[in-house]
Amino acid sequence: MRRAGAALLLCLLLCGCSWKDAGDLSAVTAGTISREGQQYQLTAELALPDADTAVPASKQVSGAAQTMEQAIDDTGAGLDVQLYWSHARVLFLDDTVLSGGIGSCVQELHADSAVRPSVRVCAVRESRAADIFACQSIGGEPVGFSVGDSLSYAIQQSQVPDVPLYRVYNALETQGIDPVLPAVSLAGKQVQLDGCALFSGETCSGWLNREQTAVLSLLLHSGEQAVLYDDGEPLVLRAIRVRRSVAEDTCEIQVSADAACKTDEQVRRAARVAQEQCTRVIERLKQADCDALGIGRLSGQAWRTVPVTVSVTMHAAQSTEGGNQ
Repeated sequence: MRRAGAALLLCLLLCGCSWKDAGDLSAVTAGTISREGQQYQLTAELALPDADTAVPASKQVSGAAQTMEQAIDDTGAGLDVQLYWSHARVLFLDDTVLSGGIGSCVQELHADSAVRPSVRVCAVRESRAADIFACQSIGGEPVGFSVGDSLSYAIQQSQVPDVPLYRVYNALETQGIDPVLPAVSLAGKQVQLDGCALFSGETCSGWLNREQTAVLSLLLHSGEQAVLYDDGEPLVLRAIRVRRSVAEDTCEIQVSADAACKTDEQVRRAARVAQEQCTRVIERLKQADCDALGIGRLSGQAWRTVPVTVSVTMHAAQSTEGGNQ
């Protein structure tokens, strides 16, 4: 999607277009959503062609309305351009939305044809969402591009769960499963990934830190690999398989993976560390009443009362030359 946005900007540059004469072409890189009273406050970041540099410039436009559809229309009102929300990489929701319930916001966004269902959704910790666009990005590119790249890389490394808009909508519409959202926070003038937000139904009920979020990503099996931390040292896991089952009112979660270990003792330690961390994260989910793993749907009962056991099987990863890595 970033390539599509870049191609659009390149076409505008080759045509010698500026903000004023770009007609109805203006790509939205990201959007921030807050609530004030009964109204949504929506800010869009636009990537604008800059004839003097290969890096597009950034411009923000804002709108407010009682529905998301009206807020999207209001954001582009009075401009010489039509906003292309299909290029947006991330939507940021702050506490004014998270604490009041994300249900109606997500439903309206999902129903709006202007918004891509696969756009990723993030929670903003301890800041107003619109403050994100006052931050600086490495290389000077629009913040939506840089955060989108960081998020994509973290998802590939299974450091955060992959949560596009349609997946949030499906979780809210499915009985027995709760959504989670990757979280960002502001560190000075930089935006950083900062764990994830937990939800009980449509309301934010707690947070996980970065290491806990990596464990949750493992349990959700969202990525080609996972990285856990043992006393601060990364433990890389591959060929991950996660199975959840319920028998005799007990939920069992079975995790198997290949670990980059050289000795049998390291393999056993990796399995023990993974089992302990998975168990702690499940307890944290129970404290927040966030059934992100769908245990209630499997068991058919109040999920916090269901005993959960975690078993982990580790295998030493094989090198391409043969033998253990």
